[in-house]
Amino acid sequence: MGEIKFKFHDIEQVVKAMETASTSFEPQLPKDVVKNNQLDVVEEMAHMNMMLEKLMTTYKALLAKNEAMLRHSVEAMKEADESLKTSMSLKGVAEVEK
Repeated sequence: MGEIKFKFHDIEQVVKAMETASTSFEPQLPKDVVKNNQLDVVEEMAHMNMMLEKLMTTYKALLAKNEAMLRHSVEAMKEADESLKTSMSLKGVAEVEK
């Protein structure tokens, strides 16, 4: 069975880039597109823009949750790696003492 190697520094950089991108994502659309206009099409477009803005806000919240889950997973991998390393070290010491 082969080894799985994690480069935690590289993973951390990717997570930070994700956070920066999702933080800078602004879900607001221009509000003055329909100002003083009574056309039905323009009103429908304003309604669609409002729905799209809600969707983008929900998407931004989902990105934040995914980032949190990713961070948690990386931390769990680090802990498992350290635990395995400690276990292997103790096993190696026990083998030497025999």
